[in-house]
Amino acid sequence: MDLQGLITIFPSYTNFQASAKTDNTLTANAVAHTPAYAMILTKDNSRSSQVEAGMTYSKLVLEAHSLGLVMQPPSQVLEEYPEMATQHALITKEYAPSGDTIQMFFRVGQPTKQYPLSMREATTSFISN
Repeated sequence: MDLQGLITIFPSYTNFQASAKTDNTLTANAVAHTPAYAMILTKDNSRSSQVEAGMTYSKLVLEAHSLGLVMQPPSQVLEEYPEMATQHALITKEYAPSGDTIQMFFRVGQPTKQYPLSMREATTSFISN
């Protein structure tokens, strides 16, 4: 589906205020139904730290699934663009005041719907010498 099709189906895409209101409502609902949050922090923001954080997150997702839990990264607050600058600064000040980098921020809870798990390839299979 192209952008024009999305705009036809979801006209709020062209209305920033309506879109923001919808996003805020969805986020508030998600927060109200989330029993726990977790973060992965690193000492720096190097590419190797980012990859290691991603690998750690993947391992946590697999372990959570084995325990009947689900995880979702509502990580927009970690994005580094002007519209999120205030939220990014607030979460960093609160949870990484010593200068660490919050690589991942995610919700943890019990699923409300069951979905089949999908196959994933090991991260190391993408690395060649």
